[in-house]
Amino acid sequence: MNYIHIISFIIFQIISPIKTQSQFIRVDLWNDSIRLDTTAEINDIKFVQIFDASTNEGELVSEKYLNNLKSGIFKEITLFRLSVNKRMLSLLGNVKTESIVFNNCKFEDSSFLFTNKHVLYLVLSGGNIKCINNSIRKMNQLKALSVMTSSIRKLPKCIFKFKQLNFLDLTGCQIENLDDVLVKNKQLKILKMMECNLKYKDVYRIPAMLSNLEELELDIKYEDCIRFKKENSNIKYITNVCNVF
Repeated sequence: MNYIHIISFIIFQIISPIKTQSQFIRVDLWNDSIRLDTTAEINDIKFVQIFDASTNEGELVSEKYLNNLKSGIFKEITLFRLSVNKRMLSLLGNVKTESIVFNNCKFEDSSFLFTNKHVLYLVLSGGNIKCINNSIRKMNQLKALSVMTSSIRKLPKCIFKFKQLNFLDLTGCQIENLDDVLVKNKQLKILKMMECNLKYKDVYRIPAMLSNLEELELDIKYEDCIRFKKENSNIKYITNVCNVF
């Protein structure tokens, strides 16, 4: 199970009922893209996966397919290994979905320019995105953000003004402005920072900045983790995956 499946599993164990076959549609743009040709196909669908199983760099989803999605109300829309341009992001901004997942997509612009007032859970995994545009400030209803294994180096400060954001996954990222975006954050409860090349000096300040933090995932040295746990017993769950002693 890869990271993107793990994050989807965690989030949707919380927000959604068990998927039934009738609620789920998986569209391979290479083999069966016709399945999104009519709105009748998606009237009762709650979970949509659109992917490209070919050996190409990635296919573009047609405007017709994305326009048809506007007739539905979804729990999750996942785009996997697709090329994503500005027009697609604009159309997706009008789709009613609680979650949207971009998994290893190739974006036209390395700055993620997207907003959708319906989205509560946003995942940007892999791909070529290097920064998130400040347009995300309009998505102040976000509850969870994952940028794991992405090329993102800086996060917009505005996201930590979101009063409902309580889950942040930075696994595999090298965030340069971590102190700026975490400072005095009172709502964040779960923070994942595995494979971030962190040292003790990088993590010891985190509890002071995140007063309500309940879960923290790290991969620092074993002896540093023992020390950290002793000094921060108020954090309920501290997971350290590093085997360096």
